[in-house]
Amino acid sequence: MKTSSVVRAAVLAAGVASIGGLAQAQDYNINLIANPGAEEGPASPNGNTIVMIPNWDTLDDGFTVVAYGTAGFPAAFSGSGQKFFVGGNNAQFSTASQTIDLTPLAQGLDTGAVTFQLAADLGGAGNQDDNASITLLWADGAGNSIGTSGLQGPLAGERGNQTKLLHRMTMGTVPAGARSVTLVLFMARNVGPFNDASADNVSLVLSRPPCNPDINDDGVADQGDVDYLINVIAGGGNPNNADPDFNNDGVGDQGDVDALINVIAGGACP
Repeated sequence: MKTSSVVRAAVLAAGVASIGGLAQAQDYNINLIANPGAEEGPASPNGNTIVMIPNWDTLDDGFTVVAYGTAGFPAAFSGSGQKFFVGGNNAQFSTASQTIDLTPLAQGLDTGAVTFQLAADLGGAGNQDDNASITLLWADGAGNSIGTSGLQGPLAGERGNQTKLLHRMTMGTVPAGARSVTLVLFMARNVGPFNDASADNVSLVLSRPPCNPDINDDGVADQGDVDYLINVIAGGGNPNNADPDFNNDGVGDQGDVDALINVIAGGACP
């Protein structure tokens, strides 16, 4: 099931992604997933009914939300909240997705140096191999695929044949030129009529590398770097090809000089 889950998730995503509007990434180092733990919206009383899940696009294929402690489902654990995602009744496969517009972060993404961390609590029931997986589908500004990333949840043996969720995490580099990413949460049933694959606390965080205050590339961060940046912003030569937008606000101006001075003085990167 490990390989087929990821592949099927990628295939289904094209249809799922077009159902809802785009969420827009606003910054780095924050979770880009809305309603990541199913806390918004109702819960199915027993998992047999499909409920509306705010911020998630679904296909009415069984995917639903259940409260922790419901008979036959996992118990709550530290950090779990009150509800979680589950595959659903009579669902061989079920899917939910979110598409995130990355254009506000375009300048940083085009460097090819932005990284991502994808994490979630994923699980299933008892000795059944029903399992959850997540696929990230990266696309450029024209909507063309430029890469995929995946996260696979545990099978029964990895859970010790217990009904519970386990934390899973993976990291990687965002493809240069990315302008959107679709996250597909895919539930696969292996045994029985109910798809017991479960998920909670879905997280996607983008991070850019630490800033480099050594603008003039002489091996030390000092007044010389400030002078170099001021000269570049004023239209002077830039032999080191330094980016004058030091504070990443889209324009080279006094704000970048102030940010550089702050970093050289021991402050945090903007």
